[in-house]
Amino acid sequence: MKEWIATITIPQLLIGSILLLGLAIILNIVIYRKYRNQPKVDKGMALVYHKLSTRRKLIRNLWMAPIFLGLLLLVMYLTDQMDPFGFFVFGVVTTIGIVDCIRLYRRWQQEKREAH
Repeated sequence: MKEWIATITIPQLLIGSILLLGLAIILNIVIYRKYRNQPKVDKGMALVYHKLSTRRKLIRNLWMAPIFLGLLLLVMYLTDQMDPFGFFVFGVVTTIGIVDCIRLYRRWQQEKREAH
């Protein structure tokens, strides 16, 4: 197994990463379009993120953030990426998560005002 991994070149790794990211983006778009005009779940069980109400999306983001950031730090440690670039990536991911939570909170408050 290690011999096979050692033969992967940077361009192959880059192409594989782009294809995997593209597949994830396409899958996300398909799921979003499927649940776009359906009623959102605010109580009960919903595994699909796009089925959740804005309030539930915020709650899911808030409790998943420590788990995700902890796993990211673990992967950085296990792959010896504890250098300035690794911490820059960690900072960017953390900032994007904070901005997304702020956006969801504002949207939730706006929906709450419009409902009353």
